[in-house]
Amino acid sequence: MMVQIMMNKGASFTGNADSDILHAYFIKLIVLLMIHCQQLIPAGGFSVTRLQKILLLVTLILLLQCNTLESLAQPNDPTTDQLLGKGESLYAQGNITEAIQYYNQVLAIDLNHTGAIYDKGLALDVLGKHEDAIAHYDKLLSLQPDNLNALVNKGGALGDLGNFQEAIKYFDKVLSIDPNNDLAAENKKLAASLLKNNTET
Repeated sequence: MMVQIMMNKGASFTGNADSDILHAYFIKLIVLLMIHCQQLIPAGGFSVTRLQKILLLVTLILLLQCNTLESLAQPNDPTTDQLLGKGESLYAQGNITEAIQYYNQVLAIDLNHTGAIYDKGLALDVLGKHEDAIAHYDKLLSLQPDNLNALVNKGGALGDLGNFQEAIKYFDKVLSIDPNNDLAAENKKLAASLLKNNTET
């Protein structure tokens, strides 16, 4: 059985710190405007109370727009990150089938979510569903052609199916990108040995 790479993607970007800084900026801005306008209001002009209401309304609109822009700027929906994290936690505990259910939920939201595609392919590989795993690695490689993890694991899945010659091509591709990739080198040696044994028998 070929050795596979497992990838822990870690924490996701949320942007909360940037949002807090932006909100604090607008709060300071409204205070400064109130102080400044209080000194500039001519007799018979707007009352400070009315001006404060207007400025507060403008500030709230700006804050709402900032929240909307922030949510549009997120590279990953927080919901998908939570689902993916749950799937990875289940995978780490050995609950592979349950983990796949969470990866499926992520893919139902984002069909091209690279983390879920990779994790599901790896889980299918572990379950011995190598052809299904290869389909997921191919999907990931269509999005990220030089993804070393997907290339190594696709080679491993091909080796597990007995297609050693094709597997070696993928290990060679990894080594052409990263000559120091020990996993690809070891898997290539194993595949070459198994291919030689099959040819001799």
